[in-house]
Amino acid sequence: MSTPQQSPNPYGNNQAQPGPYQQAPGQAGAPSPYPQPGYPAQVGRPTNTYAIVSLVSSFFIGLVGVIFGHLARKQIRETGEAGDGLAIAGLIIGYVSIGFWVLMFFLMFLPLLLIGV
Repeated sequence: MSTPQQSPNPYGNNQAQPGPYQQAPGQAGAPSPYPQPGYPAQVGRPTNTYAIVSLVSSFFIGLVGVIFGHLARKQIRETGEAGDGLAIAGLIIGYVSIGFWVLMFFLMFLPLLLIGV
């Protein structure tokens, strides 16, 4: 049985084309199972879980976002974890949400208070 003939390169470049199961010239082989010499891998600080909970929950229940934001900032100061920006964002969004709902409450019931019902 004979092998199929390679067609000439239509782009005018006369370099040999790889066979169907060969690697193209210049491609790297399989990655080495051993680490390469040089700098060690950089390991980032873990993100504080309370900071993530603070940010996510502040969009739904502002009070929960504020509570977890303060807890997260305290833990971040003690442990040195990442996530201080997330905790601050959760606090800001939580306080704005609480302020919005307090304003809505007074705007809804202010007419009732003025009328004297």
